Amino acid sequence: LLFYIMNFSIILASRDRVHLLDSLLQSIVNTTADKNNCQVLVVIDSDDRTTRRFTEKLKTTCPFAKFLVKDRSTNLNDDYLNWAWKNYATGDYIIVCNDDCVFSTPNWDQIALVELNKYLAHKPDGITYGWIEDSLKDRAGGMNYCCFPLVSNAAAKVLDWVMPAEFPGWGADIGLWRIYSSIDRVCNLSDVKIDHISYHSGKRVRDHVSYYVEQLSASGMHPM
Repeated sequence: LLFYIMNFSIILASRDRVHLLDSLLQSIVNTTADKNNCQVLVVIDSDDRTTRRFTEKLKTTCPFAKFLVKDRSTNLNDDYLNWAWKNYATGDYIIVCNDDCVFSTPNWDQIALVELNKYLAHKPDGITYGWIEDSLKDRAGGMNYCCFPLVSNAAAKVLDWVMPAEFPGWGADIGLWRIYSSIDRVCNLSDVKIDHISYHSGKRVRDHVSYYVEQLSASGMHPM
């Protein structure tokens, strides 16, 4: 089976929030310069009848989005994001995001590629974490992580994951940043902005999905 290698794979999980997912997909279409070199992988639950009912409409919003259906799991990072990366991602760079965000920087992909190529020019192993602006007001512990990180596929292959599986819900973005910052492999991509349309950034009230992910997070080990 041959895969076409692309520049970027955007990976996310979504449940019961079609209006947010539609807005995200439209923002990706509106801001991506080279749509032929970007894939979007959306993982949805087999019992999520609402989202599954709208997948054909969502495909018209973003023709290069692929919807992956699997049984519901309690580990968001390993069983959705890592699973999608291992089985379907073809990008040199992986961006992990949520359905409650929007890409707001025009030509973000071209901007990111310029910075990544400069950063990796003398790093032949290709290992890097890209720090993307997310409009978060307060970051836990004063740490400089970002909510929607970019990880090179080369780095993910070394670790055998995109997001640390020890975090079933929230906190994986912090753990990820700590790993790459500890080895000085953080590439500044702050000229690219992905707005978090969340109560964390004061832009939306909480919903049942947010509370569910919080419960998943509380059950994890959180090896900070």
